[in-house]
Amino acid sequence: METYVIFLVVEGEVLLKRNNETSVLKKDQVFISEPACLSMESSKGARLMGIQIKKKD
Repeated sequence: METYVIFLVVEGEVLLKRNNETSVLKKDQVFISEPACLSMESSKGARLMGIQIKKKD
């Protein structure tokens, strides 16, 4: 099953690590990824919304 993960930063700022690549996501930014090793860190706190979508067959 192929899926995608979508994260929307609703509030705050997040340091996102994906397969050893690091990015900063700020409020109202979106991150879309195929399955991967992800980790997130925030020094001031953040609110995120995440959904997983199955690719249509």
